[in-house]
Parts: sequence; structure tokens; C-alpha cells
Amino acid sequence: MGWNTKVDDWQVMCVGQLGGGAGAGGGVFLFNFRSAALKEAHRFTFVGGGLAAGGNASGLSVPPDWSLPQAGYGDMKLDRPFSLDDLNLTAGRVSTIGAAAALGYSAMYITASTSAVGILAASIVGGTLFHSVYCGGFGMGVGASGIAAAGIWKWTGNLGGYSNSDWNDFF
Repeated sequence: MGWNTKVDDWQVMCVGQLGGGAGAGGGVFLFNFRSAALKEAHRFTFVGGGLAAGGNASGLSVPPDWSLPQAGYGDMKLDRPFSLDDLNLTAGRVSTIGAAAALGYSAMYITASTSAVGILAASIVGGTLFHSVYCGGFGMGVGASGIAAAGIWKWTGNLGGYSNSDWNDFF
């Protein structure tokens, strides 16, 4: 198991975002991906630019024991199984809108594409690993923004072994 093993049981959690703009803008988004089949959790950073309004420094998921919807990891509907290597350095999209003043809510959708035809067209012609996967929910932070950014997914760390707890592999 490892870097090149394709699996279909990925779960994702946004663990932070910093972004905004006034018309044009973008952001940096941190995501944890984990797989029970791999018995591993990994951090990916998404950096992108596009349309943006407002500013936001948030995205930290609230503790699962708060019993709020989509706290922690969420299952992903995949277009096809993928490996860590498949996701690393692929084109992508993050679309999010939300507001927080300590506790807030964000709707967030993520896409990853290996197709050269572009992120939007890839959803139609089948060049995506996943598209429009929801990973929003309640979180902690401050700000209000709407961002639609195209960019790159980059592997930024191994978080260690898989755990059924959302918080054991949070950082």
C-alpha cells in the first residue's frame, strides 16, 4: 500500500482556509484525506485564484462530538479510484461561500482533474478524479467570503496511520 495505490474509500475534511478578494482573488486551503484501505491520512494543500469577494480565515472543522452536520471527515463520491500520486499536482477547483465569527458555516465543493481539457470540461468528458464533492459544514474562524478558485492540489504531508477519530489525525 502507499503512494501509487488506487483506492475508492477516500474521506476528506477541510482543516483551514485563508483567502478572499474583491472581484479577483483566491486562497490557500488545507485538506486532510484519509483511506481505511491504505490505513493512512495525508494533508493536501490547494492553492488557487479566480473570483472572490470578502475575506476569510477559517475552515477548521468543529469537534465531532458537537453533533453538528458534516463535522469532521465526510465520504467522497469519486469519479474513479485514485492514488496519492494521482491527486498530487493535479488541477482543481474549490468553490466556497461562508461566514464565521468564532463559529460559522461554509458550503464548500472541491474538484480534481487530470484532464488537459480544463476543470469544467473535465467533469463532462470524464477527466476528473472527483468533482463537486461537498466538504463544507460548521467550522471555527473569522470572516465572510465567497471564492471560486481554479488551482493546483499539492501533497504536503503524511499525517500518520488511519484512525476512526477525526481528531487523532487532525494536525
